[in-house]
Amino acid sequence: MPLIDGVNDADIQKFEIDDSIVSDNQAIGSFNLNTATIKLINPTKRYSSLKDQWIDTLMGKLYVYEAPEAQGDVTIELKCYDLAYKFDLAYEDVIEFPATNGEWLAAICAHVGVELATPEFTNSDLLLGVQPYLSDGASFRDAVKEIAGSSGGFAQIIDNKLHVKWFDGENPTELADWFSLTQEEHVDPVNVVVLGRGDLEDNIVFPTETPENPHELRIDDNQVLFQLEREAIEAIYNQVNGFEYRVFNLRFIGLKNLKAGQKVRYRDIDGELVETFVMTNSLSFCGGDYNNPDAWESTISSVHLNETSTNYKYAGSVMKSIKNTEAKVDKTNQRIEMIVSEQKQLEDQMNESFTKVEQNITSVVTSVQSSGGSNLIRNSAMYFKESGKPTHWEVSETGNVQAFQSADASRQGSLSGQVIRVLGATVSQEIRVKPDNAGLPENMKTYYTFSCRVQKEAVGDGSIVFSDGHQEWKIELGNGEVVGWQEYVLEAILPLSSSLTVTISTSADAEIFDITDMMLAVGNYKTQWTQANGELANMQVQIDSNGMEVHSSTASGVASKVNHRGITVKENDKVVAELTQDGLVAKKAEIATGITMPPLQVRALNDGWAFVPTV
Repeated sequence: MPLIDGVNDADIQKFEIDDSIVSDNQAIGSFNLNTATIKLINPTKRYSSLKDQWIDTLMGKLYVYEAPEAQGDVTIELKCYDLAYKFDLAYEDVIEFPATNGEWLAAICAHVGVELATPEFTNSDLLLGVQPYLSDGASFRDAVKEIAGSSGGFAQIIDNKLHVKWFDGENPTELADWFSLTQEEHVDPVNVVVLGRGDLEDNIVFPTETPENPHELRIDDNQVLFQLEREAIEAIYNQVNGFEYRVFNLRFIGLKNLKAGQKVRYRDIDGELVETFVMTNSLSFCGGDYNNPDAWESTISSVHLNETSTNYKYAGSVMKSIKNTEAKVDKTNQRIEMIVSEQKQLEDQMNESFTKVEQNITSVVTSVQSSGGSNLIRNSAMYFKESGKPTHWEVSETGNVQAFQSADASRQGSLSGQVIRVLGATVSQEIRVKPDNAGLPENMKTYYTFSCRVQKEAVGDGSIVFSDGHQEWKIELGNGEVVGWQEYVLEAILPLSSSLTVTISTSADAEIFDITDMMLAVGNYKTQWTQANGELANMQVQIDSNGMEVHSSTASGVASKVNHRGITVKENDKVVAELTQDGLVAKKAEIATGITMPPLQVRALNDGWAFVPTV
């Protein structure tokens, strides 16, 4: 192939092309629109038609965006962009989400007509639930920058294909001689990665234990990583850890095939062997055989990439909050949906709450959800059951384990209102924790605290025991002890292994051993009960022509219905309580002070009932 397809070699007076992977002194997330300048002899105007055209050259496909004539119309100078220019189209939807990072990039390349050389790259498998935010007027190149940044790398056109990559340290190019050289001090190796939000101390850091002399690489405000920092950061760290370079500028003959991002090795003026990475390569054709690398002069360089300093004390522990309010109207299907949501993230805990109203011609459905909490005990209230057994718990074959709502427990301070009754049985759960490392200073140790409320009658004994395989923390109540929803706390639990097992057991003769609001949280002080991270507590209210029906995930199978006839409570589609104009029907009832049935009243006394006439 000639140097420029359709151009006589003898007409080429100048051919210069730039290759760069840095933008604003930053390589991460860059996708540069590189340029070329080509000067041609043009007395017959044969090359004037090249303006606004793509041309094929030995150095890749180029787009001619300017073609001014010069020297008395004898020459023409072509100003060109490389293939990145194809991505400078206004962004439009090219794929349905959810989609992976790699699938999104492949769809973009297919849309603009550029081959993707790297369908797999760092974090290409990140699953994006929705399309990441792109500002008004964004281009496909802006989208590629976000994708490249989320990979901890850069985008680059090589051989007419798009590459998403990081610096290539394999097989450095040896430079035997050079024309001129300037260089600065060596830049220390990267040993920390920070994903952040600009100037705010809202950061995620890897590794979790900060090195003694941190030298960080920071990625700010990447929209792909907005909700996926924790899934992505370790892969980015593994890619960039140890990256080091020397700032330099060097002129050399024979680097036609060298690409920005590759490593070179040369000896400086003192004879010291230097290895560093090329960030820019400006090539100029000197004449002769353009296939010969020695026909090209190159100026290669690296720049001092932007450095940042993060307050690691706050990294990874700042609450992130995403608020959203939406209203959708579907006039065709006569449907309205309104939602107000808030998602909060604190370290590895995600809490999400929302209210949603859905209305159509036949019904109105209102949903309220609260998700997540700091409790490390999964299903701590034993709400959800499979085959009659609570999920996340190991239950013994003998004895009896029950879980039920209790108004009495709620009156005594239970936040969940859910009671777990263990009679002659054993239940246990293994919990992942951070083990204590010998030698850590006190302020770096991770303590845990457990709390709960217990009700016990005299007969039988019961215990709640935490064990890490080396030591135990216990709450024990012996035969004859009676407690009424007393609160118990185990503070300063410092496990020596990465798992804690909580075991609840009672003797075979136990009559009442009830527990509510079991809570295990990080810290050496008691916190109020919540569910574990990711668990749901939701309520759904549906109103239609038959009345109002209420469901909850924390009372599986139980629903209440209200209409003009009264109130009905169902459990697994069977009526268990009903209040209508005909009266009350229920399996059990709790009356606080008395019952009135004219002409009599039944009143509660300390040692029984009294029947007295109504007034």
